[in-house]
Amino acid sequence: MDYITVTVKHYEIYLELEGYYTPGEEMTHDYPGSASEFDIHKVMVEDTNIIDIIREDLLDELETEAINILEDK
Repeated sequence: MDYITVTVKHYEIYLELEGYYTPGEEMTHDYPGSASEFDIHKVMVEDTNIIDIIREDLLDELETEAINILEDK
């Protein structure tokens, strides 16, 4: 698990997402595998953290976008 920053563009606004990224694990015969996770701790617009005013469903969308960027999807 690494604490990283990812920049995403959402409705023409650049957001810097800070949080913990855990890469997924491959499925094997004995293990079902696991999905990648990105747990956002801060959503920065310039020097302001706006995480407290973002809806939960938007945070989920931003986490998915961060994973896609990190994994080049």
